[in-house]
Amino acid sequence: MKLLLVHNQYQQHGGEDSVFEAEVRLLSAAGYAVSTYVVTNDSIDGYAAYLRTALETPYSRRAYDAITAKIREERPDLVHVHNFFPKLSPSIFDACRDARIPVVFTLHNFRITCANAILLRNAQPCTLCVTGSPYWSVLYKCYRDSFFGSFAVANMIALHRRRRTWEKSVNSFIALSAFARSKFIDAGLPAAKIKVKPNFVFDPSPPNRLAQREGALFVGRLSHEKGIDIILDAWRSANIPLAVVGDGPWSEAVRAAQSPMLSYLGPRSPDEIFNLMKRSRFLLVPSISYEGFPRVVAEAFASGLPVLASRIGSLEELIKDNYNGYLFRPGDPIDFMRVVSDAFAIPNQSNDLSHNARRTYEQYFTPDKNLHQLIDIYRGTIEDAQNYWPEIKHDS
Repeated sequence: MKLLLVHNQYQQHGGEDSVFEAEVRLLSAAGYAVSTYVVTNDSIDGYAAYLRTALETPYSRRAYDAITAKIREERPDLVHVHNFFPKLSPSIFDACRDARIPVVFTLHNFRITCANAILLRNAQPCTLCVTGSPYWSVLYKCYRDSFFGSFAVANMIALHRRRRTWEKSVNSFIALSAFARSKFIDAGLPAAKIKVKPNFVFDPSPPNRLAQREGALFVGRLSHEKGIDIILDAWRSANIPLAVVGDGPWSEAVRAAQSPMLSYLGPRSPDEIFNLMKRSRFLLVPSISYEGFPRVVAEAFASGLPVLASRIGSLEELIKDNYNGYLFRPGDPIDFMRVVSDAFAIPNQSNDLSHNARRTYEQYFTPDKNLHQLIDIYRGTIEDAQNYWPEIKHDS
């Protein structure tokens, strides 16, 4: 099976970029012929570049031609798109359809139905544009607090609803959780085409169950939707050590936090993060937005690290109370701190939680299990496409 994996990288390396890189590595190591087509947002610098990108966000003929040329060069059996926004645009799906190449699209976020991609407005979950007009996002400046930017993204969403791009030009979708799948169905995507496959992480090696674990850990983007302000509020009076790893718009606020129990470590390498996870008691995930599938949770489980998380979206699927972690009310610092305090007050139970966290990883989030799921989706997609395009003859 020859595969072409397509991705639009962000200027700041994020979870979607890591997933793309991991799946390229996974498929290549398994012996599949993998080629890639990657663009970056680094060239979006200055007003002219920003304007050109905004105008091409709904439909880029340049991206259509580029993917068409890449398909002719590589002759893949299947194209797998991870991210098209903003430089590639949904035109690349038309390019695959016109070339009669089946295409899989991983729905890492809610961009095809929400301008800011996270279904969040005024610190509350928002689904106005899921079933309603995407131009609500312009009124509320949902994309980077910009009327112009929000208008460009709303135009993209509206155009491809009218053209039925997701129904006609995408053969299969990958949702990262059952919760996300339900939201995309609400948005009008064909349910039969949406498969659920979580992210995975490579095994950092089993944790040492006898190692001493201390304190709490936060790893992620330091931003409002990730709940970092909830942590800062709660830790004004906390007596539990907390290490914060990451970068983002709230980094200065974290650095300036007046708490002797909070240590800001800044960005860290994957190996350093795994080492921190293997020494911590709990990972904190106080997100106030619907998460697609935070890889940090899979990384924590692989490290035998239980998770304390908001009871919201896919997090409620991943974390099972009193099994591999605990859940609390999203956006509620009081309930958050109650759960944190209760969790740290039961030292022996955390060992069982650690064991169960590792078991969760081994059951669902290993490379081997993910590879089987991915290949099953690929093969099913190719087989289904042959019913529409009988001239396709591929080896799988």
